[in-house]
Amino acid sequence: MAKKGGNIRYILVAVLAFFLCFFSVGAIVTAYSTTSYYVMQEWGINNTQNGTMTMVRTIFAVIAMYICSIYYRKLPIRIGLPIGLLLGAVGYAIFAVASDVVLGNVAMAILGLAHGLSGMYAVTLLVNRWFIKRKGLVLGIVTTGSGFTTMIMPPMLVYLVDHVSLAFTFWVVAAIFAVLAVLAFLLVVNYPADVGMTAYGDGEVIEEKKTRTVTDRFAPTKGHLALMLLTAFLIGPICYTQGQLRTLAFTSNGWSIDAAATATSLYGLMVIIGKLIYGPITDRWSFRKSTIPFFLILGASHVMLAMAGQGWFNMFAAQVANFLYGVGGPVCTVGLALYGIEMSPKGQQEKWASYYLVSYNVGALIFNQIAGIMADAAGGSYNGVFIMFAIFSVIAGLTSQIAYSGAYKNYQRLNAHAEN
Repeated sequence: MAKKGGNIRYILVAVLAFFLCFFSVGAIVTAYSTTSYYVMQEWGINNTQNGTMTMVRTIFAVIAMYICSIYYRKLPIRIGLPIGLLLGAVGYAIFAVASDVVLGNVAMAILGLAHGLSGMYAVTLLVNRWFIKRKGLVLGIVTTGSGFTTMIMPPMLVYLVDHVSLAFTFWVVAAIFAVLAVLAFLLVVNYPADVGMTAYGDGEVIEEKKTRTVTDRFAPTKGHLALMLLTAFLIGPICYTQGQLRTLAFTSNGWSIDAAATATSLYGLMVIIGKLIYGPITDRWSFRKSTIPFFLILGASHVMLAMAGQGWFNMFAAQVANFLYGVGGPVCTVGLALYGIEMSPKGQQEKWASYYLVSYNVGALIFNQIAGIMADAAGGSYNGVFIMFAIFSVIAGLTSQIAYSGAYKNYQRLNAHAEN
């Protein structure tokens, strides 16, 4: 690896990716979900109008994720990424001056584009271009950014709204996105070679038992790719949707709002710890060997939440559910980023990373609606929804295992044929 600039450049890239996860993946959603109660009160809108605005953001995020591979082929990441972040600033600036759902929907559409163009795809792009060795570890660390968002942003934003104003709070968020856009422009280059460097670990011989290089290890067929798209689709509800409904697992079973908040209080911390553990595991233990155990642990957390109405289910059981999700959940976040790197046709990693993100968000969008319908049909209980998520976890484990094992064997077969 090139020594120019030492390790500081790799660290800067990882730090920037962390802040992208904190803001473009986490805060772009959390900043509104935390303040939505105040928005509804000040604007005089109802739950349906609020839900529609959230759906607008998701739809435009899906559109952005679909086009982002083309977007970053046309624009260098040093230009494309700051533009995406500036859209985040514009979106929250509009919220700061808005007073009705018309401007609210415009702001949400812009924030959806920002989320798609400067979020998880951009993070994957940076890590894939700058790291060959330790990709799992780096992805595990940087994706904790969105976990820290859930711990830090809500109390900070609520304090600002209560002590200053809602508009000021949105201006603060907009300013942070603007500053991050400037930093991205100053720090990011398109490829390591642009500054006389190579990707971390490039050219090193790595022993399989100690660590692994995630590139060029799999040769997926169209069937394998279809299974991985299905896996990403199922990850949408079992990862994103469950997070939106987690509090409802308790309140719909008679828990008070305060008790439900306490029950989910360690959720963010467990997710952060899980991601830090998951990265090194996937670097040392092949992802194709670990996918089913992680998905089963994830499914167990959903089964636990479905039992929240049982007499034996207490606060300790709630924290066990948080712990299980913390251990299994990274297969949905860090794992989703690895899919684009590993399970894609040769030379098409960036394009397939966007496809998997689109499939993930479409799954979340659809099952956000289905979950509500199921809960209404069950008298307000979300127990059946979490059982469905547990089943989806098992199916996702099987589909990803079949695809990974098949792509790995196909790679070995093609290599053996080429050597002969």
